[in-house]
Amino acid sequence: MDAVPGSVELQPFYGLLAFEFFVQYLLIGDEPHTFIYTREKAPGQKGVQSVILSAAMAFRTLIFDFDGVIADTRDLIIKIGNIYATETGQDPLSEEDIDTYYEHGARALMVKRGFSLLDVARLLKRGSELFAKQAGSVRLVPGIGEAIKKAARSGARVIVVTSNTEESVKGIMGDFSKELAGIFTEKDLFGKAAKLKKVISSFGINPSDALYIGDEPRDMIAARKAGAHPIGATWGFGSKRSLISAGAVKVLSCPEELAEL
Repeated sequence: MDAVPGSVELQPFYGLLAFEFFVQYLLIGDEPHTFIYTREKAPGQKGVQSVILSAAMAFRTLIFDFDGVIADTRDLIIKIGNIYATETGQDPLSEEDIDTYYEHGARALMVKRGFSLLDVARLLKRGSELFAKQAGSVRLVPGIGEAIKKAARSGARVIVVTSNTEESVKGIMGDFSKELAGIFTEKDLFGKAAKLKKVISSFGINPSDALYIGDEPRDMIAARKAGAHPIGATWGFGSKRSLISAGAVKVLSCPEELAEL
């Protein structure tokens, strides 16, 4: 792919490894840094990646949430939450807590547990440390790598949106990461809809031609706000009912159904 004049260059992402369970809407920290990765760098650039857009691109775009949709992080996130609860003398997560998270997201769970902003700050810091230590145990959702490869080889642009680092995404995805047109990494300081709008703008995507595949109700809401088509993935955190209620235009029960889109 040839670079076109006006290629976008953005600063790398310097923040701590953060994951969705601990950063939804309540993330505390410095101003967010944006890091957009593509397979091609501008010659001679160090520490800066380039977004290279092709004027000839007219393919459908598939934008994937990472945690829960691509990476099977559900059990690890629950485990980390319980480790933190034990360390701080709190009750472990109950089945009701887990249901609250799956149906309504982390913010609702934090409110239910009575977390203060200071609790959230401590939880973020400790959670990031624990996740970094145990990230090697994270595996791909069965079948998702092959589904992404098939979509990319059929002409679709596949982009991953995450709060994790590029290194984490590539490490977990392995060779399947080579099929990606881009990895967009940013903290969710202003919510997922704002992040998704940045993805659409930075990659020159026509939102009406884009599908956003997510596993939580807030993903469906964010897609609609950004003008993309929300697709629910029931193998992640959210239930089919909650995804449909949030506005999913289609709900998938397994990665293989991506071929039907």
